[in-house]
Amino acid sequence: MKRDLKGWGPFASHLLPEERSARIRCLRGLVMAYRGTDGKRVNALLRAAEDDPALLESARLSLAALSEAQLRPIWNAYVSMEIE
Repeated sequence: MKRDLKGWGPFASHLLPEERSARIRCLRGLVMAYRGTDGKRVNALLRAAEDDPALLESARLSLAALSEAQLRPIWNAYVSMEIE
């Protein structure tokens, strides 16, 4: 499983700001649904990155720090909704 998450979801470099915000909101919802309060730090960083794209790297690293078992349902749900 890819752990660095670069180029995936809201971390892709080619996105327009509106699309990045939409992907961040989608990912935040999934983190909240699958991780609950355990995902509080990731969600806070994703929310902050919506307003300040410079924080995307911190959000990406925080998400990548979750275990594979914690990430798998988030990735599966996100990928099933994502249209490139």
